[in-house]
Amino acid sequence: MRCHVVTLAALLVMTTSVMASQEQRYQENVNWAKQAAGKTQAQSEFTNFSVNELCKDTACQQQLTNPEQTRYRNDATAMDSAKTAAMATDETAQAVTSNFNKGRPAIDPNDPAYSRAAGYMNDAYTISHGLVSQYHDCEKGQTCKFSESVKQCSQPTHTPYTCDITPYVISQNEHIGSQRFPMSYPRSNAGNARVTSAGLHITLPAKVIVTRIELPPFGVQSNTRSVSIYANGRHIKNAPASPYWSDPWDMCGPIGSFCWSEVGAQKMNVSIDTPTLSLTIRAADGRTGVHLMDRGAITVHWKTRTLNIGWKNSCGPKLPECSKTQEVCVEGAGSRWLHGVYQTLPCWKKRQTYQCSYPDTCASLSTCVEQSRQCSKNTQGICVQEQVTKKCTTQTCVDTNLICGNTSYCLDGECFTPEGTHNTEFNQAASNLAAISDAAKGLGDPPLIFTGKPMTCSKKPIGLSDCCKDSGWGSDIGLAQCSDEEKALMEAKEKKLTISLGQYCAEKVLGVCIRKKKAYCTFDSKLARIVQEQGKPQLGMDFGSAKHPDCSAITPEQMQQMDFSAIDFSDFYTDLHSNMTLPDNGQIQQRIKQAMKEKQ
Repeated sequence: MRCHVVTLAALLVMTTSVMASQEQRYQENVNWAKQAAGKTQAQSEFTNFSVNELCKDTACQQQLTNPEQTRYRNDATAMDSAKTAAMATDETAQAVTSNFNKGRPAIDPNDPAYSRAAGYMNDAYTISHGLVSQYHDCEKGQTCKFSESVKQCSQPTHTPYTCDITPYVISQNEHIGSQRFPMSYPRSNAGNARVTSAGLHITLPAKVIVTRIELPPFGVQSNTRSVSIYANGRHIKNAPASPYWSDPWDMCGPIGSFCWSEVGAQKMNVSIDTPTLSLTIRAADGRTGVHLMDRGAITVHWKTRTLNIGWKNSCGPKLPECSKTQEVCVEGAGSRWLHGVYQTLPCWKKRQTYQCSYPDTCASLSTCVEQSRQCSKNTQGICVQEQVTKKCTTQTCVDTNLICGNTSYCLDGECFTPEGTHNTEFNQAASNLAAISDAAKGLGDPPLIFTGKPMTCSKKPIGLSDCCKDSGWGSDIGLAQCSDEEKALMEAKEKKLTISLGQYCAEKVLGVCIRKKKAYCTFDSKLARIVQEQGKPQLGMDFGSAKHPDCSAITPEQMQQMDFSAIDFSDFYTDLHSNMTLPDNGQIQQRIKQAMKEKQ
């Protein structure tokens, strides 16, 4: 118990001591402020000052004399009420209250500043040693990042494919004909007539198809009642025979039998494909010799067919990207039946080889990693083109004025104080301000901002003066013929105060142009030329044509629509720097020291 009392007493003493020291410091500060005010009032240049002089009306003076905060004096309840109301309505107070117990704020890993800082940390060794890596280039002062994307391309397979070419009948033509052949046979006498058939061999005019054979009536030395007719060894018909004469003394057969029989005219429809025709007539009984009597001529009817042959490709229409590289005959010469016609060809089947050529769009993605591929085009079961899917990594670098090496880090306890770098945005900002300043000079009634003037120069044929030269004109003696306006235009072009509008023919003789003119819009300053040249296209405006130039001014409304951040003022930077005089650092320091001394 005694220990607790001692501890409590010690705490009371410490608290009292701390409060006493704080009060003492407060009193010292108040006394210092009073003394400072007294010194200031004692100075000769100090005049009597009344705070009411800062007010413009009585309400302000009353507010200074009796500010509204005095209502909180000796009224803690009013102060608490105002505090509660402020906590409920003030946006800052609400933001603090709503986020007070949420712990650490969430960090967006995609935030550019966070990504850049994390990159510096991960690549600290490279940066601290002034090296070059895939993420930081210390030599160029650039920071790089990588992004992955999936891209597709196509590649040829260079695999050949084959097609078979075979004949087919496009059309056929048919012709008919006939010819008479005499029916003459050598007679045989009774002594040597023991033959059972008689033949007739007919040579036709070409290879034809025999369709009908007509025989005249004929006699047969036989007592037969019928005969058999054959064509090229094939039985065609049995024809009846009738006896018409007998000779008992003839040794052709037994006494009383008929030795001669007669066969009437015969018409026989046949279909025989042949260049020759052999007819054979046999007696049915076969016992007596056969002898044909001369009775007129045999008529043979035939037909011929010719074919119009084409060649059929088994692959169908050829792809436009494919071309034939080889053709060989795989079924050689010979004769075959084709649509009922015996046809002879030098080759009955040809085999063609094709090769396809497609562009290789994957060549530009050679650094990407292949993920998959599939056939995108095939013919005859052969894949001739593939679609390839690749994953590509793209490096994007931006200038961050990265300072590497010991200029940014303390290595091994040895530190180096880096020097300040130039603000890269100063040129653009200063140029924007200068452009606005120049534009203000043209505000009048009516406002004419950055007004241009159309000017022309002449360009004569070879050997004469060229008053349109862009430079070096001052040393050319031939330019003495140029007008004052043309010489002024030359000077404006050298100072980059012109916009070229092209040329046109100003004079012709017999249809030949003997003098050309070039037209320009000329301005009083580079700023005017730059704003007109890059600002008008933003507004969808142009400068007319060479023959009819439009160098008119820009209105204030049009200028408000321009995006000055997209205008390149780099041509103006040289003039900006040459006309800028910065104060000397030593002079600035001296003025600061002098001001501090005067305040003491």
